[in-house]
Amino acid sequence: MPNEILYRSVNAQTKLLCVLGNPISHSFSPPVMNALISIYNLNFCYLAFAPNDLKKAIEGLKEINFLGANITIPFKENILPLCDSVDQLVEEIKAINTIWFDGEKLQGYNTDIDGIRSALTDYIDQIGSYAVFGAGGAARALCVALKNKNGILVNRTEAKGKKLAEEFGLEYISLTDSPKIVPDIDLIVNATPVGMAGQTISTIVPTSWIKKCTFVFDMVYNPSVTKLVEQAIEYHKNVISGVKMFLSQAAKAFSTWTSLEPDLEIMRSIWREITN
Repeated sequence: MPNEILYRSVNAQTKLLCVLGNPISHSFSPPVMNALISIYNLNFCYLAFAPNDLKKAIEGLKEINFLGANITIPFKENILPLCDSVDQLVEEIKAINTIWFDGEKLQGYNTDIDGIRSALTDYIDQIGSYAVFGAGGAARALCVALKNKNGILVNRTEAKGKKLAEEFGLEYISLTDSPKIVPDIDLIVNATPVGMAGQTISTIVPTSWIKKCTFVFDMVYNPSVTKLVEQAIEYHKNVISGVKMFLSQAAKAFSTWTSLEPDLEIMRSIWREITN
């Protein structure tokens, strides 16, 4: 795999991309995207920023002619009103993780759902019910991906959790009450940043839920083996990795900006190189 030093090719014509999130230090998007840029020999550069004011950040990117950006926690829903147009999936999900500056227009897309579908593809026919922890943009994408399944939504903030549960016809259980209940579900999904590198809390999923389910899907990819994944392995559950979701959504975002379509094996080879 090419391992070029970026400064050799960066010039006044270099097109700029980035990821916007806060916090952002955990993100593997810059090394993954810059590896793709190198493989396809593009005059692009991908950076990472942690803005406090999303609107000002978007105005700044637009002013200095960025090509596009990935959007992550906590901005996936807040970016919606800043876009001039969105695709059909965004209208359904109501969250954005990829933007493209098309001239003066800002277009919004959701590639999280592509990552989720890729991660679940081998098991989807075996999943009749699920429980998702979280009520943010990633949880929204999951609810759309599993919209024909029976679901439970667990969230710390009751108002936000109940609103999302009602929107998608799910049962709502508060995070406080979750240890007292042991639902009969096939799949548990962590769609929160809990367990991510730098977080002080390692998991919010009750052990009793893990013991009862068949599949555990942690969307956190850094670290690739979280406390939740460790527990799932301990109880001999089928583990669905957040890494596959991350790589698949990244490939789709890259395709949105470039029309190039890296396959999953290319993405896996990049992941192996940057994490070894």
